[in-house]
Amino acid sequence: MVRSRAAPATPALDPGRLLTRLMARGHTLTELEGLLHLSPGYLSKLRHERARPSAQLLALLALLESNPATTMGALRAVGRRARGAAGATPVTVTGGGAALPALLALVPELERRGVPWALTGAVALEAHGLPRETRDVDLYVDDRHRAVLNVFRDAGLGIAHFSDELAAAYPHGNGEDDRIDLIFPRMEPAATMLHRAVRRTLRGVSVPVLPALALTAIKLMSARAKEHADALRLLDAGLTTRRALRAELARLAKGDERGDRWARRHFDPVSALKRLEAAR
Repeated sequence: MVRSRAAPATPALDPGRLLTRLMARGHTLTELEGLLHLSPGYLSKLRHERARPSAQLLALLALLESNPATTMGALRAVGRRARGAAGATPVTVTGGGAALPALLALVPELERRGVPWALTGAVALEAHGLPRETRDVDLYVDDRHRAVLNVFRDAGLGIAHFSDELAAAYPHGNGEDDRIDLIFPRMEPAATMLHRAVRRTLRGVSVPVLPALALTAIKLMSARAKEHADALRLLDAGLTTRRALRAELARLAKGDERGDRWARRHFDPVSALKRLEAAR
């Protein structure tokens, strides 16, 4: 009698090791959370064995490790199709000076290259339905896509570098105030939430906009009184709630391993919590 040998057991996937190898290949937990539609900080907990993954998530992580380029491309394509199917809410925007039309002309190229970005600042406030006068346009761009500056340079815009986190693109023939500020954030909630942007149609062009909760938190964390007033306008308009904002700021106040000291000196969640309580 011939006995068949049992098939060797498939070794269990170790999510912590998978994530470590993916990070060694240049992927960030922030980017992966955005592409996989996971809560901010979830993959960090998973990496340190403080969360239990689903079988589907483990399979996706394994695909990302074995064939990262193809899998990342597929996930981004699915995200773009989902955003297109959901449509984009049309809004009227009067600010942005000469910078906004210059940006809108480049949106197709940014989309073609799969660059993760989102409007923030005063134009984002307008995109959420709250008018605010401005001549510049602020963008958050994924920190791993700094080559996006070449898109603006190739289109004839002047480029200036102010710091490791900030650059500006100037439309030709316009004043210093008409500029596109490109911010490469390494702090939360911007680093994660730019991957979960909402879509708005500005002057016929669908663009990603920072979600209202993230925009409110960032403005209230700022050191500038004008930004605090914007945050309260977002709250008063019902675009987010005090409860959600309080929970988000409390989460940020516990510390962020992806952030940096410079960012936290300029965007302080502890001070923002105090401002929120004082504005009751």
